[in-house]
Amino acid sequence: MAHVTSQWANQYGLPDPAASADDLRRADVAALRAAVVRWEAVNLSVGQGGDRARNALAMLQQGWSTPQATRAVATLAQAGDRLADSARAAARAVVSLAEALERAHRDVERTYAHADATITARQLRREPLATNAAEIAAIAAERQALVCSMHAEMRSAEARLEAAALGATHALAVDPRDLLPHGVAAPSTNPGARDLDARNRAALAADRASPDGRHALFARAVQRALDEAAAHGQAVQLLTYDADSLAGHGAAAIAVGDIAYADTVSVLVPGVANSPTDMSGAVRLSADLAAATARSGPAGATSAAIAWFGYDIPLSWAADQRPIGGRNPVASIVTNSVLAIDASAAVSGAVRLAAFTREMRTMIAPSAAVTLIGHSYGSTVVSQAARIMPPEADIDDIVLLGSPGAGYRGATAHDYTAVPADHVYTVAFPGDPIPNDITDLIAELANPAGIIARALAMGDRTGPFGADPNAPAFDAQAIMVPSGISWNGGVDLGQHALDNYLSGPALQAVAAVAAGRYSVVPVRRDR
Repeated sequence: MAHVTSQWANQYGLPDPAASADDLRRADVAALRAAVVRWEAVNLSVGQGGDRARNALAMLQQGWSTPQATRAVATLAQAGDRLADSARAAARAVVSLAEALERAHRDVERTYAHADATITARQLRREPLATNAAEIAAIAAERQALVCSMHAEMRSAEARLEAAALGATHALAVDPRDLLPHGVAAPSTNPGARDLDARNRAALAADRASPDGRHALFARAVQRALDEAAAHGQAVQLLTYDADSLAGHGAAAIAVGDIAYADTVSVLVPGVANSPTDMSGAVRLSADLAAATARSGPAGATSAAIAWFGYDIPLSWAADQRPIGGRNPVASIVTNSVLAIDASAAVSGAVRLAAFTREMRTMIAPSAAVTLIGHSYGSTVVSQAARIMPPEADIDDIVLLGSPGAGYRGATAHDYTAVPADHVYTVAFPGDPIPNDITDLIAELANPAGIIARALAMGDRTGPFGADPNAPAFDAQAIMVPSGISWNGGVDLGQHALDNYLSGPALQAVAAVAAGRYSVVPVRRDR
């Protein structure tokens, strides 16, 4: 039987927390526990093989006069130890994931138990008199706050579980063949960026010829962006292509420059009202960024930059080059628009960005520097990703441009796990209204219940988008450069444009960060 809060979510046009709760409940802990047993069996077998190799080595050393045989068996024994260590790490990763899933199940039950207690204590099931407008409004506000709180709690539980899953995936991604001695291991099966590009382009070509009009339009739009990127004279790679993901809004990522050979790789994350069907501007700016970074680095340095449209971008429908589709286009527009009133979409976006970055790391040189750059709402996504990614993610710097806020549970730059505080850079022009308090005020007027929901669910009292990364208290490296657009006071949204943040002195400063030339970056000295 559906919980009464699902009915209220539908009544007030709010996200239903039951959708996430049901997904978490369906996740099978027993299957993970069974996987642990299998990994432990593998570990036992590999360990026994290593023991036999060491016993054989002792006998060889006693009766064999040439060193070649003993070296070969010693190598096999060492390989057995490495395989056993890998199996143990995999087992630990699966155990951690199972524990995280069990915690998520408990979180669901606790959230609904707390909701039931609140409903009873506050008598939220009662129907007020139709003539008592004040009582109707009060009950409606409390119901909405409870639904928003539960939804936020479920999203947080999902984010925690997804972060645990990313960690487990990283541990399980080790190919045992890579641990075998040279000459025994099979060739690597990692396709690399070029093969990934080829597969994605094949999917794009199929969609261009598809009878599904939305697929065909999506593919043609991405192809236009690829063609425009190629006009800049650098290698172009389609690293993500999915016309169906993100509730039909689609996802795409285009790299300007060959990431496999680049000395630096930057990932540019756009903000609200952007769509993968209109990537031309971001791709052009990525080409500018790659060129500026190469110039800023040492002679002969190569750079690549990726325009990443891989998360559920708020208000993306407004820039979509296709007719709004789906069974209920109005509901799709409302759902996508609601994402813009707080940082909740940045939580799930951060998990997707972390996964993309982890996969990208396997395709680039180990020594390549990686910089995550977010603009507007995209900066909140980058900020949340830096909070959940481990130091082993190998992120060198993050840059937050025109940021409305750092998102949830990030009061200062020291709360990031992916990068140290002195590798967090921000740019906010004085005339840009988005980093200023006016953005929080508008968002809170649009969603007054969100204030209560955030306080209940996360103890977050820093506003709908979190702390201001450009404030001195955040302790980031605030880049001090002039806007490329003259400002005479007042609200000027033109100041917020990504073109403004990636041109002139601002582009040179961001490129210097990406190139690792920190000493020439003009930063505020009040840290």
